Amino acid sequence: MYNIKLLNKISKVGLDDFDENYTYSEDMTNEDAILVRSASLHDYDFGKNLKAIARAGAGVNNIPIDKCSENGIVVFNTPGANANAVKELVLCALFLSSRKIVESIRWVDTLKDDENIFKTDEKMLELALTAAKRAELSIKIFTGRVVSGDQFISSKDKKKWLVETFDGTCAEMEGASIGHVASLNKIPYLVVRAISDKADDSAEMDYPSFAAMAIDNSVALMTEFVKLC
Repeated sequence: MYNIKLLNKISKVGLDDFDENYTYSEDMTNEDAILVRSASLHDYDFGKNLKAIARAGAGVNNIPIDKCSENGIVVFNTPGANANAVKELVLCALFLSSRKIVESIRWVDTLKDDENIFKTDEKMLELALTAAKRAELSIKIFTGRVVSGDQFISSKDKKKWLVETFDGTCAEMEGASIGHVASLNKIPYLVVRAISDKADDSAEMDYPSFAAMAIDNSVALMTEFVKLC
């Protein structure tokens, strides 16, 4: 029976490779081997039974190599075990640098009340509501803030955050660019959206059926809207 001391939390996936000839714990004494991640062993008192030290990670900077050599203790490291973590960090860095995510977060933090919010034209909104009544659309009509961004919302948690943070009524991906350009050029504008689902996993209609209904309603609404203008 070999005794293994764990100096950090080691993944169960790795520990499951030990068979009945090995026992391991963080409180092990008289250990035959040590498994370590980041804990420093420079001041560790090596026991006489210690034969090997394995670091779950790259490098051996936390292990006194000279001392281990003098005592005949074999030292291993496992740089391959960090491969997935390194790939994830690289991908994360690429996304952060290419999509200006950090800058976007900082911009969101600067939003106060209606600052940087592109407001719709109130007269156009009134005309659209009147047009909807005249078109006798068999759908619910909502007015409110349209939350616009470069992502498809399908998470209940993200939906909750958008509602609590921006008081959003619906989420989409194009309205902000239209509102931004219109506001910069002082052109009245209005965003009208057909809401296909509740931004979670509760959609009750397939997209082709929704698209056909949205087209019919949009044509009816715009026909009446133009008549009022």
